[in-house]
Amino acid sequence: MTTTMQQEAGDSVHPAFASDGYIFTFTGKKVYPLDLKEEDVNIADIAHGLANTARWTGQSAKFYSVAQHSVLVSDCLPREFALWGLLHDADEAYLGDIARPVKYMPELKPLRDAGKRIQTIINRAFGLKGHTPKIIKETDDYVVKQEWVSVMGQEGHSDLRITPQSPARAEMEFLRKFGELYEARR
Repeated sequence: MTTTMQQEAGDSVHPAFASDGYIFTFTGKKVYPLDLKEEDVNIADIAHGLANTARWTGQSAKFYSVAQHSVLVSDCLPREFALWGLLHDADEAYLGDIARPVKYMPELKPLRDAGKRIQTIINRAFGLKGHTPKIIKETDDYVVKQEWVSVMGQEGHSDLRITPQSPARAEMEFLRKFGELYEARR
């Protein structure tokens, strides 16, 4: 796929405009998200991608990352489910985040299905077997309601005081939490 400007200039197609479905990750891997393999999965790529991905489609007053959200979900869970909570949105490191009201429109079912496939591969890569436990969705919903008030400034009561972190801080916290939880499972 070439742009009009590239065609006019006679330039070759830059890798950023290629159309065969791959992305380059933070660690330099060429990954096909829609054909993800366990060996493609790297926690540094996930942490970096989620830390630089804005929740709420970037519409909050201050930047708030998927990585910070994931750590918060993990922190709200009993220890045996904490790694599940930390990784529950890890597919978004490869696909990006879409606000729930849009993500659950019927037209985006193929994207949701792709996200589920990617999430399953990520879970397996880190030793999480079977279906995502129900408590993860319940805790995610609880945290979203807290974020709605605390981060988005909407009306209501929040049990959690959330201070948005920089992407660098969120990435560091995500990796710290992952190290703590993953090592405990070994």
